[in-house]
Amino acid sequence: MLLSQTSLVPTCHTVSERAREPTKHFYEMQTDKHKFEDSGFPKGSQALYWADLGEADGDLSVAEKTQGIEWLRASETFPNATLFGDKGVQIEDMQQGFIGNCWIISAIAALTEFPGRIEKLFLNTENKQSPSGIYGVNLYVLGFPMTVMVDDYLPLTKREDGSYKTIYAQI
Repeated sequence: MLLSQTSLVPTCHTVSERAREPTKHFYEMQTDKHKFEDSGFPKGSQALYWADLGEADGDLSVAEKTQGIEWLRASETFPNATLFGDKGVQIEDMQQGFIGNCWIISAIAALTEFPGRIEKLFLNTENKQSPSGIYGVNLYVLGFPMTVMVDDYLPLTKREDGSYKTIYAQI
């Protein structure tokens, strides 16, 4: 998710402040020759917890050392993957990952009861990866509509066979 440019430590306050900031037009960014990188979202264990809620990255730092978390682009790591899969987003696709993200998983799971509803949230209209590495999603934050733009970097761990898996939910 996008965070405030004034702080690289994710807090509830910085996220709500970012929701009030205007964002550059998604479609202009999508046609940019350079791959999009969300400069407001840090790549590292600090991106995986909420500091102002008393969460700490101690366990995640251990996990990074033992599991080797790497931040890699989805488009480069999974070049043949599609954005929504062959059948669209379905309840069977839900699996909570390494972090406590059940709140978003449950919301997405509820929306999957209506085929195509998740896909309609995205500004990316094709079922393929974005060549510029940008994804736009229309969400409501604290009751206010906003467009969240994210890059395609994912925190991944390497399996024994050399393939990668995400520590987030696999949607």
